[in-house]
Amino acid sequence: MKAILLGSIGTLADVSALKRRAFQRAFQENGLHLADLKPQAVRRVPRRHNILNYRVPVSKILGDRNRFFAEELKGRPVRRNPGLDALLDGVAAAGLAIGLVTTTPSDWLGQVLEDIGLPSETFDTIITADQVVAAKPQPDCYHLAAAMIAVAPEDCLAVEDSIFGAQAAESAGMSVRMMPSLRAPEESMAHLLRTAVQNDQEQG
Repeated sequence: MKAILLGSIGTLADVSALKRRAFQRAFQENGLHLADLKPQAVRRVPRRHNILNYRVPVSKILGDRNRFFAEELKGRPVRRNPGLDALLDGVAAAGLAIGLVTTTPSDWLGQVLEDIGLPSETFDTIITADQVVAAKPQPDCYHLAAAMIAVAPEDCLAVEDSIFGAQAAESAGMSVRMMPSLRAPEESMAHLLRTAVQNDQEQG
């Protein structure tokens, strides 16, 4: 292993509450309620389809969700995940490259980095939605990240917090570790790095 690629802004900071509020506001904007349809279900419906007897286009729900999420980010500063500093220090000590691969807009990422006080120079490469056409689960973003740091995909470990992200990294030929739902992020992130480095040493 030569590089670790963090797969979303959710690996940097816990934005799950902001996402829930954004979905709630999007549903309310369109006269829906969470009891009618869970946010997870919206993401599983093709964008060209409608939901609830074709009353509301999925693309409209997701567009409103994105708009409200951007507002939530600006209005509610987030904090870095516990254990992130230890992970970054461990990556540097192991001499590995570090990248951030997210298919969210660059302005969202910029807001998160500002909130948690993490310079963009921390990463050897940063990929956002502004640089790729196809979002996850397509592997384009991971292919681009590997090319930018000149590391073969099979030598990269992707850290993801979503199924689509994991599918994208796997399709790109990378090893994948799923980050738990931040119930114990400090230990889970430290364990992830220890396991990755140990596996790499055993294979070497």
